[in-house]
Amino acid sequence: MSTLGVDEWWEQKVGADDGAAGDVFGFSAAIDGDVALIGAAQGTAAPTGTSNGGPGAAYVYTRTARLWSFAQKLVPSDGTDDDQFGYAVALDGDTALVAAAFGDVGKNVNQGAVYVFTRGPGGWTQVQKLVADDGAAGDQFGWSIAVDGDLAIVGSRGSDIGANGSQGAAYVFARAGGTWTQAAKLVDSAGAANDQFGYSVALHGTTALVTIPNGDATQGAAVFFDGAGGTWTQGQRIAADDGVAGENYGYSVAFDGTTALVSSPFATVGNPFQGAVYAYEKTGGTWTQTQKLVADDGQFFDVFGIALAVDGDDAIVTAPFFDASNGTAYRFVRSGGTWTQADKIVPADAVSGQGSAFGYAVALSGGSFVVGQALANNGNAYQGAAYFYEPAPTDAIFANGFEAAQ
Repeated sequence: MSTLGVDEWWEQKVGADDGAAGDVFGFSAAIDGDVALIGAAQGTAAPTGTSNGGPGAAYVYTRTARLWSFAQKLVPSDGTDDDQFGYAVALDGDTALVAAAFGDVGKNVNQGAVYVFTRGPGGWTQVQKLVADDGAAGDQFGWSIAVDGDLAIVGSRGSDIGANGSQGAAYVFARAGGTWTQAAKLVDSAGAANDQFGYSVALHGTTALVTIPNGDATQGAAVFFDGAGGTWTQGQRIAADDGVAGENYGYSVAFDGTTALVSSPFATVGNPFQGAVYAYEKTGGTWTQTQKLVADDGQFFDVFGIALAVDGDDAIVTAPFFDASNGTAYRFVRSGGTWTQADKIVPADAVSGQGSAFGYAVALSGGSFVVGQALANNGNAYQGAAYFYEPAPTDAIFANGFEAAQ
């Protein structure tokens, strides 16, 4: 069930205690130390009693002595059917962001919003709702989000820029005195209609990375922005050195200071739509592509790179449609400047043909990671699940290389 390298892994499966059919728990994920946040973008029964999806929810988990336990369910103060609260989540210390990318703002349908929660002695509390100061219907503000300290960035892939429909934008927010304020609106200087700039975003310090999967004549690109001094300026533009139109370069991005990973999940690598991830490193102020990562057992329509995460010399890349949409995740380790596939991760309870999309989301922190399985029939159809992994002690390792939590 799993191909392992030098490490063995402790696995723990979690799901919402109040989960229901169609919740898609595991649609998004974030982790920071001993705290994790799992999005269920259609969770909580539709409040109007319709057949629509619920407004969405996000679930907080905390870790004590390797065991992850449910801590709190986050819901928006003004959620309505099909807002998809939990579409994207971000976490940094005592701050959590949860996006409702399809939320209506006033009469603007699907404008989108992002909710800010902070942790205090009594748990997590919603403190603010972020919207774009020039938001419009169909923007889908919150399609992607990232937070680092007192800065946050929100992707708005459907934003019109002038006459260019769905060119896309990204909004930077800064926190001062406990209040978040819009600080900048980022757009691509070479943008065109339907680029979807802001599809994926990442943030480290005052450097942001924003992707454009339909940019550059649909070949895709990603752009760095520098916000040092409070003024955000467009910097280097990167793209796959062997890119082809339609490969969705920029579908997902991960960024850790001097390392960036950008995925092309529709790339042909021996097989159509097998997928690839491009690794970049910053040297002397310039970003250079150093490697192209692919799965050693890639197949047709794996869409390797749908979700990815990087933390130092560790990276996780998912392929949720591997093996007829059962899904898998791959761990890559960097040594001597070279990334090598170290582990292939499949849940210990995986059932062939289930189509549960293990790898719909992933997050990584300090060697531990969580993988979302949004389409899992976990008691109910598409209720969803998530799996936590961390290096296990050498005792009681199962034959497949995993040890299940008790």
